[in-house]
Amino acid sequence: MVDKAALRVQLEATYEWLIRSFEQTGWQGSAHSYSYWLNGNAGWAEAYPETTGYILETLQQYQEQMGSKPICELIIQQANWLTTIAQTNGSYLSGRYQPYLSKQPSIFNSGQILFGLMTGYKMNKDQKYLTQIQKTVSWLLDAREKDGSWTQWGWRNSSSPAYYSRVIWPILLSSQLLGQFQDIKQVLAPTIIFYRQLLLPNGTFEHWGFEKDKSAFTHTIAYTLRGWLEIYRLTKDPNIYHLLQHSLQSLMQRIRKEGRLAGAYDNDWQGDFSFICVTGHLQLSIVFYLWYEMVEDESYRALSISLFQQIFPYISSKRHRGGIQGSIPFYGKYNPLRYPNWAAKFFMDYGLMVLKE
Repeated sequence: MVDKAALRVQLEATYEWLIRSFEQTGWQGSAHSYSYWLNGNAGWAEAYPETTGYILETLQQYQEQMGSKPICELIIQQANWLTTIAQTNGSYLSGRYQPYLSKQPSIFNSGQILFGLMTGYKMNKDQKYLTQIQKTVSWLLDAREKDGSWTQWGWRNSSSPAYYSRVIWPILLSSQLLGQFQDIKQVLAPTIIFYRQLLLPNGTFEHWGFEKDKSAFTHTIAYTLRGWLEIYRLTKDPNIYHLLQHSLQSLMQRIRKEGRLAGAYDNDWQGDFSFICVTGHLQLSIVFYLWYEMVEDESYRALSISLFQQIFPYISSKRHRGGIQGSIPFYGKYNPLRYPNWAAKFFMDYGLMVLKE
């Protein structure tokens, strides 16, 4: 079992770390990461709009569940900031905010920022959030190819990665707020089919990493699977259920066979065990726990808790001051020598979920 007392202590420290990440940017987004080694003497990088979007959702949940942190004002302030940095066509640009050095819109970032806009709307029902959500959703839908895929405005302009399932999810979720769920679900049908067909017979997905034909960090593997899990919860599509069942069972069998989770996998399930991708490890802990709640199979809950317990001693060290490292060891292949803000977000998501038990 998870030590809930120790978990509460770390949640508090990580919450405080995230608040500092906003303070360091002048309250204009959450800083991408902290690294004394890579970010200079200040330690904090520039704001990262993409992850700021979905961090707001976590802060709202923290306030509601823990009941002791009046952070509504911060959430609304940051949601307002997200509306000010949108492009006129509704898109958001890639990269960190400096202000934007990049001039390239980003499919993935725009999708993740929808979470922050939705959180802002839930907090105070301001119509401006719905207006921006509508513009961003419209841009995302218009940016697709005829087959429903997104092939432009990706990471390094690569072809459509499987983790775009995590873009479909916020579009569907946004459509509920907009009162357009059935219409947008129908419009998204070819997109869902396109990305669903990236599932391979062995349970992996074609191009579920940052670069096609290369191993995928567990971070993007979890993005892919969480996206599909949430799409299933919204659509109840049996094809997606079977997709999830096959992929999650395949991954669970691989973990059991090898006794641990790798930091990355190729499409033959060959793992890179030279490091742990902490973010992906946390995200997959969440995915397995959510799947357990859906199918009521205790083996998934046990795996989720086991994965979390493997890394909790590393991330609960007081020397981190609440930050969650990118890799174990610290110099590992995923965000080495950094404490990324999204690692903190996914730790908090998992911790809050377990504390509900």
